[in-house]
Amino acid sequence: GALTGAAIVLAAALAPEARGSERAVVAAVLVPALSIGRVHGLSAMDAITPLAWSVSSVLVSASVAFALGPRARSTVLGDAAVLWQTARGVGASSVLCATAATGAASVGLATLAAGLLEPWAWDALGYHLPIVHDALQSRTLREVPTSVVYVNAYPRLVDVFFVAWRLGLRDETWVELGQLPFTAVGVSAIAALARRAGVEREHALAGAFLWLALPIVMLQLATAYIDLAVGALCLATFVLVTAPLRGRAELVAGLAAGLLLGSKPSAPPLVAVARATLLLRCSREQR
Repeated sequence: GALTGAAIVLAAALAPEARGSERAVVAAVLVPALSIGRVHGLSAMDAITPLAWSVSSVLVSASVAFALGPRARSTVLGDAAVLWQTARGVGASSVLCATAATGAASVGLATLAAGLLEPWAWDALGYHLPIVHDALQSRTLREVPTSVVYVNAYPRLVDVFFVAWRLGLRDETWVELGQLPFTAVGVSAIAALARRAGVEREHALAGAFLWLALPIVMLQLATAYIDLAVGALCLATFVLVTAPLRGRAELVAGLAAGLLLGSKPSAPPLVAVARATLLLRCSREQR
């Protein structure tokens, strides 16, 4: 919760002139970025422990709030008021409310499945969770001692985020829900695209929730896979590289592209297209 607040404040400072829907994408991307950065920082000190994670959460959140709070407060309050108004508009329409509820119910079912079932999927057991558990045992990120070659060969930034997710849990019950924070990335990105196309706020938000009800999204959410996270990061990357170049939002576009590149072997072509798009737009606007 504290880290999410820090990401919201930081997004307001980086993109004060952006549309609220696009600033939401910036904030959603900053949550995993800050988490991954802190895990790497703790790894450098051999300090990947729940206590060190909690202390670093407080320090990072307090530092961001202290340094940027006064300047970003009005933007955050304005965005909160708009979000509350939009949520009330969704609730006032039975159709929009049912649409949003469909997505929310899908997340609820996936959460229930993750909580009731033991980890069972092959990639989770053979690839992703061993990275998490090795980091917790060794207190650092290292080459995992395993005979499964690709555990140490594939990009692993989403797995590093899973380490952050596990550090915030009391036990292993919800360990497979590590992709849950990336649902905010995907929903905010789809809503931002809809707003850019002229869709009203209430319809954009409710419609974006339907993404969560797609079978592949719902099924992925209940396992410690990375494909939902990669898809959400891809959406966010292209939303940000095609957004108006205001403030420092393009820096977060580069950050989202970096997270995508460090998460999947098939990501380089997508990132190359995003990079070319951003460079072309920057050159045309002489940025």
